[in-house]
Amino acid sequence: MTDFDIAAVLRDRAQRDELLLTWYKSNPAAVRGALLAEYRCRARGCLLARFWRMREVVGYYQPAYKLSRAKNEAETVPEARAKRTTDGDRHWAEAAHVLDDLRGWGSQAALHMQCDHFREAVKAVDLLAQVDAATPGKPVRVSLPSV
Repeated sequence: MTDFDIAAVLRDRAQRDELLLTWYKSNPAAVRGALLAEYRCRARGCLLARFWRMREVVGYYQPAYKLSRAKNEAETVPEARAKRTTDGDRHWAEAAHVLDDLRGWGSQAALHMQCDHFREAVKAVDLLAQVDAATPGKPVRVSLPSV
């Protein structure tokens, strides 16, 4: 793949995120060495998200989760359910994205941290400040909800 091809892929967010997820799942040792932060559910220890440095960007991974029928209906739209769930309804697929896409949005942007029984929005500015201050390979460990 040439530099031009790579640049084109990186401009297409959906394709870039798919490649990022594949890389994350295929390179656990590299992820551990680049890990900046890890979020877990305080009640059961479920993984909510992992953030890691990858060259000049910060990637993040969120595992699959299930929303209750009521939350799913109230907080999501049919188009998103069709595109991002494994069953077309409420079993949301694992995903990887670039956190840097949220830079510049200020306090308007947030990332939902969720597992099958917990859901909380964390402001993107707080996440970005945390990962910018972190050292790769020495991750900040955060349990939600905060006490």
